[in-house]
Amino acid sequence: MNCAQNPCPNALEGTASNLFLNLINTLMATQCALNPRASYPDDIGSKLINGSEFDFIIVGAGSAGSAVANRLSENPKWRILVLEAGKYPSASSEVPALFLYMKHTAEDWQYQTVNKYACLGLAKGCIWSRGKVLGGSSTINGCMYVRGNPLAYNNWNDLGNKGWGWDEVLPYFKKSENTTRESYRTSPLHGTSGYLTTSYVKSNSYVKNMYMEGAKQVGMLISDDEPSLGYYEVLATIRDGKRCSASKAYLASAANRNNLFLATEAEVGQVIFDKTTAKGVLVKINSKLINVYAKKEVILSAGTIKSPTILQNSNIGLREDLGRKPLVNLHVGRNLLDHLAIFTLFITLNDTASEADEPDRIFDYFTANKGSLSNIGGSNFVGFINTKNKNAKIANVQIFNTFYPKNSPDIHRELEIIGLDTISTKSILEASTKSILWQVAPAILNPKSVGTLLTKSLFDAPIIKPNYLQDGRDIRTLLEAVKFIKSLIQTKAFQRAGAKLFIMKSPYCLQDASTDSYWRCHIKHYATTAYNPVGTCKMGPKNIATSVVDSTLKVHGLNRIRVIDASIMPTIIPGNTNAPAMMIGEKGSAFIKEDWM
Repeated sequence: MNCAQNPCPNALEGTASNLFLNLINTLMATQCALNPRASYPDDIGSKLINGSEFDFIIVGAGSAGSAVANRLSENPKWRILVLEAGKYPSASSEVPALFLYMKHTAEDWQYQTVNKYACLGLAKGCIWSRGKVLGGSSTINGCMYVRGNPLAYNNWNDLGNKGWGWDEVLPYFKKSENTTRESYRTSPLHGTSGYLTTSYVKSNSYVKNMYMEGAKQVGMLISDDEPSLGYYEVLATIRDGKRCSASKAYLASAANRNNLFLATEAEVGQVIFDKTTAKGVLVKINSKLINVYAKKEVILSAGTIKSPTILQNSNIGLREDLGRKPLVNLHVGRNLLDHLAIFTLFITLNDTASEADEPDRIFDYFTANKGSLSNIGGSNFVGFINTKNKNAKIANVQIFNTFYPKNSPDIHRELEIIGLDTISTKSILEASTKSILWQVAPAILNPKSVGTLLTKSLFDAPIIKPNYLQDGRDIRTLLEAVKFIKSLIQTKAFQRAGAKLFIMKSPYCLQDASTDSYWRCHIKHYATTAYNPVGTCKMGPKNIATSVVDSTLKVHGLNRIRVIDASIMPTIIPGNTNAPAMMIGEKGSAFIKEDWM
């Protein structure tokens, strides 16, 4: 668009008209600048033919796959093909504060799940949003950079995964990161030369400061960096006011390498084997099926859902799951773990907590990449608590926080994503017209309930059974988390803003809201995914029957195939899983280089 036509020629005349049109042109040009496609490798999908051959084929350009692609393409002698089922990221995905609006779009797989014990009051059950786009879920998530407690990685090592303790994974976190937070740049825990930008925006809002003071009053530590227990302000994967997804960090940085090839809208159905050796993949591009071959390795980085689905479609899994004799009998699709959260727990606040209006936030963003749209605001203040032992060394609950001013359109979008019933939605929206709402969402970090995943047929979405709350210990932990939040509300800091626990109307939970019976009902009907599924291709020694890959991420019993993504986690990390997935990509690519160089 070279110039804007004035639809109201009589409204403004002379200099005023020219200024107005120049403003519109500036906004339109800036919007076009948000389109990130030009920075990525070209799409060669239409040029791929049956029998095309590369050294390595990487299935999935998500958080791990993008890292693997970049690191392997550092060797100019290797030809790398990346196959991504989604498209290039949209301009909307660039705006950090619009992450809620990325879910349930064409850039989201929108997986349906089958639930028996939880999600009972949600219109479509628990919908698992996973990125179907370059960058995978790092392109549609909330931009939080959380690594997880070091003890969790030490536990991986203790389970027989040698080389996966905290001291061994920390260098790969640092290798990936280029932090812009000044106080971290000399820290031994952070990196400054990696591809992934992590940034920090200190919030001085009344609500954040109120919350920080209240947390102190209930005995919680306020930390400068990620704590084992306590509250802190997380880093965000944001660069210059725009999202820094894994694809932007890794693929865009390697766009000029002539040995890195990318095909979008290329969905892999299965791996091609010669006996037990991976030779290539069957891929659907433009509704056409072709075979593409790898001279060295096939690498599945398609994520916790797609990687096990592709393996099962390749006849790798348990006989009882596949209904036939498998090529290799492995627990593919088992050990499915996720964080379950309550996003329907709100605190009402009076006008004492009001924030200054930001009427020009759209103008500020489109002209300078500044303002509230350029960051994740108060959402970056999170807590790690242990509901059973205040002196524990590891948290069992993470608490997310989101501030909603009166009549915020974002809260309506949040309720749409959760899939609340009409009665509950109406009661929350009515409360939003009268009060400031503070969403305090506890998520269970060490779920005892374990789910399963089972393929239906080639290219169809699998049957996903999270089995949330199947183990009664999980609902007890969330009950304890609710009680912790009630104690926060009673602090002097919260009471100064008139804090009250909001009880929404529900067609399902009619008990007294002060009772455990009510909250058990609430949790069963309204708790939903925190979007951190892992574990379906579990890493472990061969002598552990439930393991799928070894500690170098090679699939047991097979040759020249690895799984490198969050599906390999033997236990779930106590925190967001995006940063660990990129670490896994960095570490996995190092294993490949060690073997082939």
